[in-house]
Amino acid sequence: GLAPDDFCSMRDLEKLPLLTKEDVINNFDKLLAHNITLKEWKNRCDFRYTSGSTGKPMICCVDKKYGYMLFAIHRWFNNMVDINSLAPNIRLWSRPFIEKGIPDIKFYEPYFRRLSLSTVPQDIDKLDEYLKLIKTFKPKHITGSPSFLYTLACYAQNKGCKDIHFPVFLSGYENIYPYQILLMKSA
Repeated sequence: GLAPDDFCSMRDLEKLPLLTKEDVINNFDKLLAHNITLKEWKNRCDFRYTSGSTGKPMICCVDKKYGYMLFAIHRWFNNMVDINSLAPNIRLWSRPFIEKGIPDIKFYEPYFRRLSLSTVPQDIDKLDEYLKLIKTFKPKHITGSPSFLYTLACYAQNKGCKDIHFPVFLSGYENIYPYQILLMKSA
């Protein structure tokens, strides 16, 4: 029941109800602009899905220009923290493992010089394999969720493993807490 004239200041945004993930999933078609054709949508946007690692996957409509912008931002950020984009690196994530149904805990992407490791729940016996892969691959940086790397750091510490080193951890997907940072640095 709101109209554009109902919004005169930033404070007026409080009139809008918050959208939950379920709202978006259940009403995706209602949230798209209807004043452009499907062909225009396809030319302008990519439809992507979240991995569903926290429940149901969610569809997202992303402007195609966003991909180029995101790539440029990543390159700029890597340069700011002195990371060579062509250096061997590890990414801890679930998306390709879920979307492509990859049963293994790893796959290598030579174009990115990246070893992807699955964060899809695994048997605890697999943690030895993760540590071995990190040790053997010798990444210059690791990108991923702090909780998964923290789990690996705890496991390594409990096993007395002290010979895994990488200069940079790029945290993503969730908050990173001081106690996690302390243990990751010491493990």
